Amino acid sequence: MDRYSNINLLPRGLKAVYRHFKDTQKLEDVIYKIHSKDSYISYKNVQKTKHWKEVTHKISNGNDNQGRIYTCVLSNNKIIILVGHKQEQSEDIEYLIKSDPPDIENHH
Repeated sequence: MDRYSNINLLPRGLKAVYRHFKDTQKLEDVIYKIHSKDSYISYKNVQKTKHWKEVTHKISNGNDNQGRIYTCVLSNNKIIILVGHKQEQSEDIEYLIKSDPPDIENHH
């Protein structure tokens, strides 16, 4: 995991992975591309936030393409990632609005 030392996965997102992802290969691919600043990854702003962006590409979870990835780059170049799922998108966006930008020292 050291090679991803600039990436923090929020615990809330890990719960979504456990709940909704049967296969994490596509998710891992996208996180790697975010980490390596791959130009094929495109983003859109998350509504009502200043710092969060959503990866425009929907991610396969092994069943369908309903996985979501939200990212926020902090001033120290740490990349915060929230993994989500279409079924929980409205709750995820509420969380992002409240954590804009996230306080990684006290993340929940």
